[in-house]
Amino acid sequence: MCKVMEELMDIGREEGREEGREEGRKEGREEGREEGHANGLAEARTFNAISMLRDNLPVEKVAQYANLTVEKVQEIGRMYSLL
Repeated sequence: MCKVMEELMDIGREEGREEGREEGRKEGREEGREEGHANGLAEARTFNAISMLRDNLPVEKVAQYANLTVEKVQEIGRMYSLL
């Protein structure tokens, strides 16, 4: 009887580990999607700021429309030699 109980406990432990692994994978995928979304949004804002700076829009307007700080727009402008 002890052998049977040990085997059942081993099966239960393995099932618990598998559930934990699946939950970890699910959380990892969700975090990856959130991070990807944030990175994509930041890239779009930067791209839009560059486009507006190339069209000689004032830094303050670029910041307003791209939802960036004036300092960030200035940094982008200097980085791409637009200011």
